[in-house]
Amino acid sequence: MADVAPIEELEAIPGEAFLALYAALPVVARHQLRADDYRFTVVDDPAGRTAVIEPSGRAAGRRGYAVRKAAEVAVPPLADRAVVGAIRGEALGVIQAAVGVFLKKEPQPDLAHYTIRVLRDGPATVVTFRDGTVKPVGRGAAGRPGFEVEFDAAAAVVRSYYIR
Repeated sequence: MADVAPIEELEAIPGEAFLALYAALPVVARHQLRADDYRFTVVDDPAGRTAVIEPSGRAAGRRGYAVRKAAEVAVPPLADRAVVGAIRGEALGVIQAAVGVFLKKEPQPDLAHYTIRVLRDGPATVVTFRDGTVKPVGRGAAGRPGFEVEFDAAAAVVRSYYIR
């Protein structure tokens, strides 16, 4: 019997947190940041939900950025903030690509209601969108249908489909 590698969860983020990160992407572009060198964290700040872009890896030592309501703001101290969601920059590109595929199949999904996961399945990367408002119980699924996008090692879309 051949060895089968287990599916590994690389990242998971609530859809509402991803939407806050998505609003921060113009800042990433304006400052010409390489997303892979940053960690993206969404926190509940007294002034509102804030996306914090922190340097990591090769960008260590560079300045961080924060975005609230599409405007760049001072970086809040994260130690005393409630974290809504966080991902490494490496996952951001594949999630963005998967969102594009999802939007072609489902023109107006409310991403705030989904949990977005990035999985490694052998050489493939799979991004799943599952209803984040219901807890699995028994057989079958309740809530909104999920969606998966599978990418090969070169980050090309292999297939996409609805899931339950």
